[in-house]
Amino acid sequence: MDKLEERLKNESGGKILDVATGKGGFVERLTGLFKDFDSILGIDPAANRIGEATAKLAKDNIQFAVMNGENLALENDSFDTVSISNSLHHLVRVEPVLSEMKRVLKPGGQIIVCEAFSDNQSEVQMSGVLMHHWWAEVDRTQGVSHNDTYTRQSLIDFIRPLELEGLEIFEIQETDRDPRDEELAKQLKQIYQEYTAKVEAQPQNAHLIQKGRDILARMDKIGFLWPTELCLLGRKPT
Repeated sequence: MDKLEERLKNESGGKILDVATGKGGFVERLTGLFKDFDSILGIDPAANRIGEATAKLAKDNIQFAVMNGENLALENDSFDTVSISNSLHHLVRVEPVLSEMKRVLKPGGQIIVCEAFSDNQSEVQMSGVLMHHWWAEVDRTQGVSHNDTYTRQSLIDFIRPLELEGLEIFEIQETDRDPRDEELAKQLKQIYQEYTAKVEAQPQNAHLIQKGRDILARMDKIGFLWPTELCLLGRKPT
């Protein structure tokens, strides 16, 4: 059990909103974090991702909708819990999304923000940071909003202006994965091929193909772990 599970296991999630939900990975995790919950709504601007999340996870009390986090079509003070996980780096503008998350949260409700950070990582975790930076760089050549991994302090600086009560900050680190896990290595090499295909016909981006090869070589040499995540939890003032 990681620190987030330990922290939330005795709480009710109530009515939950998950922002920038993607394919619903964090929604799936939310179902097991709380002792119970009433409902979950996952929103994302990408219709294809919402379609995948709906096909995989939707049921009576778990729904998904296409919606922009900067302009939530939701009422003020309408959710008990609002979350965003490992999606801040995909946002064009972070501050308006966090402001909207606070707006739709009930007074006394809880915001959960989890995001990997780039600094103070081990050498094998830096393989994960560098891989993510490469993905982001390739995506940006395609016009996709994808920023490099933020620093730990940057994440805290995003949250401070929300003026949440009882702000808690803690880290979650992978401790049970083999840095040379063969299945993960296989998956990452497949993703490398997919990202390489995006730029291989663009001579101006040929350097990115070599950069990806260098990161794979590093992974083969020293291993790979995902970087440590920072979790920030706080409540909207009553």
